[in-house]
Amino acid sequence: MKITSTANPKIKQVVKLRNRKARQETGLTVVEGVREVARAQEAGVPLPEVYICCSLYAEHDGQKHYDAVVQELKDKGSVVYEVNEKVFEKIAFGSRVEGILALVKVKQRKLSDLKTKKDPFFVVLENLEKPGNLGAILRTCDGAGVDGLIVSDTKTDIYNPNVIRASIGAVFAVPVVQSSPEEVLSFLKKHACRIVATTPQAENVYTQTDLKGPVAIVLGSEQEGLDAFWLDNAGLKVKIPMKGIADSLNVSVTTAVLVLRPSGSGIISDAFMEVENKIRLQVFLSRNGVCSRRKAMSVVQEGHVSVNGKVIVEPSTPVDPKKDKVCVDGKVVDAKGYVYLMLHKPSGCVTTKSDRFADKTVLDLLPKSLQYVNPVGRLDKDTEGLLLLTNDGDLTNKLTHPRFHVDKTYFVKINGKLEPREIKRLEKGVVLEGKKTAPAKIKSIKTVGNQMTFSMTIHEGRKRQIRLMLEEVGHRVIYLKRIVQGPLKLGQLPRGKFRALTQKEVLLLKNLL
Repeated sequence: MKITSTANPKIKQVVKLRNRKARQETGLTVVEGVREVARAQEAGVPLPEVYICCSLYAEHDGQKHYDAVVQELKDKGSVVYEVNEKVFEKIAFGSRVEGILALVKVKQRKLSDLKTKKDPFFVVLENLEKPGNLGAILRTCDGAGVDGLIVSDTKTDIYNPNVIRASIGAVFAVPVVQSSPEEVLSFLKKHACRIVATTPQAENVYTQTDLKGPVAIVLGSEQEGLDAFWLDNAGLKVKIPMKGIADSLNVSVTTAVLVLRPSGSGIISDAFMEVENKIRLQVFLSRNGVCSRRKAMSVVQEGHVSVNGKVIVEPSTPVDPKKDKVCVDGKVVDAKGYVYLMLHKPSGCVTTKSDRFADKTVLDLLPKSLQYVNPVGRLDKDTEGLLLLTNDGDLTNKLTHPRFHVDKTYFVKINGKLEPREIKRLEKGVVLEGKKTAPAKIKSIKTVGNQMTFSMTIHEGRKRQIRLMLEEVGHRVIYLKRIVQGPLKLGQLPRGKFRALTQKEVLLLKNLL
């Protein structure tokens, strides 16, 4: 079925769902975005109606995938409405328009629906005002495998479409319950959970406390903190030590710090070496610098790899990095875990792991003990600046995939001066090799003699894109330096030097995607 008018009753119904009262009355909410809708499907959430714009969706995932998705939705009982761009823009919520939006039947859980194990771990929230914070917390809870996220108030709008978008669909994977503080307290006591309240006024530092056994971590809003009810009923109060003038972190970052329990110090601390209990053998080999994930498949299949003395030929065989002894041609492979580094790449250095024609690669700037990491994306040989390196393949794929729109900002110097009409062309996008680029952002323009400097932000990663875009409007780049990637800034890191990302930076990167 096709809808071409914004005045269609169905479109008006979707627009009304921006209002919380309308969502409560209908029991419906809105899910927008390719990943978000897919995760709702994976969680078995009913999608009675789906609105999809072919041109917008195909731009992200291709026409072939579009046809397959439409058919799959229909096969699962969804009524699919095909709409034009004007109609989709009317119903879309955010600026990241991907061409697919679904109505979802909200499942209201009760405390009694939460499945508890021997030592349950819950996160309890109170009076969160911002959808983005709740979305980020849901992603943390999903990643940490908490047994339930409990909202102990009636004001928080759990199924706000902006929460769903910020959680990238994790709201459908995490058991979420909303109830009164009194009922939540009774539930926690019934399951013998130790209640840990977070407050800047606490005497106990979280790293010096034992959070084993049944636990519920309680967090409040950034403005008001926890009210007296939870502070009075907490068996333990903890804080995160702060060294600056701020006395607390953003509530979503605080949740991640407490739930993931990082520790250690130095260039590669335990906080950034997240060794899971079980991973696939080919992933283990790739992560620990033996070879690429693709090459690891053939290495395993050819019989070069043994686990605990037994030759393994199936690349997907699960291994425990902490317990299993993995050998390649008889040599033990050490489990290194994930590492996240920022490098200030100098000009003249090639962004690759190896190149027999290059004088120097970015890995030559690292000690041999760290040369198992991979560059995230690329910087041209003559371009310098911020370059991420990691052995976290999933994060690398997400940061480099154009679907995720990760902004990258560059300091640019050109000969000549950008005219207003040329700036407008860049800000609308220019055609390179037959395909139009996404719009660029031009700021901080300064003129010195016959040269001009400015910052230029793009989210695509085409080869030599900035240089080619400026050549397209008639200017040659004489100096180019990446200074920002997503939430990360190069700052004062010296040219040719590197550092480990901080815990906060890693969390910001992961919450960005």
